[in-house]
Amino acid sequence: MGMMKKGMDKKGVMGDMKQMKHASPMPNLMGIVKKNAQQLALNGDQMKALKQWSDVNQPRVWEWVDVITSTEKQLHDAVLKGASEDELDKMTLTILDSRQKIIRTKILCVENLRAILNDYQWNKLMEIYASMTN
Repeated sequence: MGMMKKGMDKKGVMGDMKQMKHASPMPNLMGIVKKNAQQLALNGDQMKALKQWSDVNQPRVWEWVDVITSTEKQLHDAVLKGASEDELDKMTLTILDSRQKIIRTKILCVENLRAILNDYQWNKLMEIYASMTN
């Protein structure tokens, strides 16, 4: 089996979304847009712009998710082993920094989607998203 993008399974579906939801409270809209491209009537230019955004930002976000997951485990173990407050604070700041980066990237993603999609497409996306979260 060939190499897969981080966060993707062999079918190209996002990996453990539980990790993503744990790492960030922000909506994960890009996958919904791609999955519903036909329903949203995306054109070629829009698909290209979305792919460019994803190719740059998705790997970075998954790297930050990995940092959060691994550092939380380290923090958990360190506190039980009697690590110093300074050591625990450094791990905590690493987690918070990664979360902030994810949140900022998700904000930029929404801004990017609003710039790429027309009003009809954005409203349709919001309908689809609402139906998935209710």
